[in-house]
Amino acid sequence: VRLGEDYKGRAVDPGRDVWVVRATDDSGAVSNVSAEADSLLQLLRLRLAHLRKEKGDADEYTLHCMHDFARRLNARAQYDEAERLYRECWASRKQTLGENHPGTLAALGNLARLVKTQGRLEEALLLQRQAVEGCRASMGSEHPDTMSCVNNLASLLQRMGRLEEAAPLYQEALHVCRAKLGNDDPKTMTMVNNLASLLRKQGRLEEAEPLHREAVDGCRAKLGATHPNTLACLLNLAALLESKGCLEESERLHREGLGGLRAKLGDGHPNTLTAADALASLLTSQGRLDEAEPLLREALDGRRAKLSDTHPTTLLSAHKLAGVLEAQGHLEQAESLYREALEGRRGKFGEDHADTRASANSLAELLKSQR
Repeated sequence: VRLGEDYKGRAVDPGRDVWVVRATDDSGAVSNVSAEADSLLQLLRLRLAHLRKEKGDADEYTLHCMHDFARRLNARAQYDEAERLYRECWASRKQTLGENHPGTLAALGNLARLVKTQGRLEEALLLQRQAVEGCRASMGSEHPDTMSCVNNLASLLQRMGRLEEAAPLYQEALHVCRAKLGNDDPKTMTMVNNLASLLRKQGRLEEAEPLHREAVDGCRAKLGATHPNTLACLLNLAALLESKGCLEESERLHREGLGGLRAKLGDGHPNTLTAADALASLLTSQGRLDEAEPLLREALDGRRAKLSDTHPTTLLSAHKLAGVLEAQGHLEQAESLYREALEGRRGKFGEDHADTRASANSLAELLKSQR
């Protein structure tokens, strides 16, 4: 294969990097191949370095590669490098394309979601509101991309406990996507799933269940049973069924979702760790502590590695594992984890936050029981 041509000898756009791989089976027939995720990251790293050198840091080909590389780093939970690249891409596109250009807003929106993942919710809220305002101004309120941005704002508000603010945004996004994209579009299914999750958190379980089942069925049909979006919908349905007391079906779906995420994203991915934690919570509620403990340890160890020792989710894992260890009679280990959770929450939230008080109370009860 000659440089500048594809494997059939056809000319290739000179503005693109082309990686040509020829693989044959035992009979000599050419077959398709795919890059493993880590190898793909290395290829993108090399491509970005090449584009920086050949075209400059602010060229749109460079920025497009930079944005794609950041997106894939984020998906692999390599957050620090992804954030640096998103910020660079956003700043460069603001200068070259303008604040409300779709490319600029895409970088801003992805940066906001990454900051949310790291637990910096107030900072994420400022970024996400800016992205929504930009999308409404440049694309209109009924554009599907605008509604994706609105959905992300609603998700963030829900994470912050501001459910009354999130509800009308979810409803707006779902209404527009049903009208513009149809009921079976994957983006519509995401909106269905998120509105159902909000209703579940509000305790409106009977309203939430048909929406959760619609999202699972739609994603399975459109994306396949092992797609991460399908698995996310599946786990949300499992959580609803747990809330309703349908524990057998809930456990089956929790295990299916966790197994799918292990296979698709790996054991250490934050989504996999969340699924392991959720299954552990179900098992704990049934008194199956010996089954729950290794899952909670896996979640805690993984979150320490991926998110940091003081991330709110890591501290929650420490608190939950401490509770299981206390119930098992491992009081020294439990005390150590309760203290870790308490100190981390004090530093993160302050003395008066509900999570800080919960850790303080749990530690106090443990110490009292040892007198």
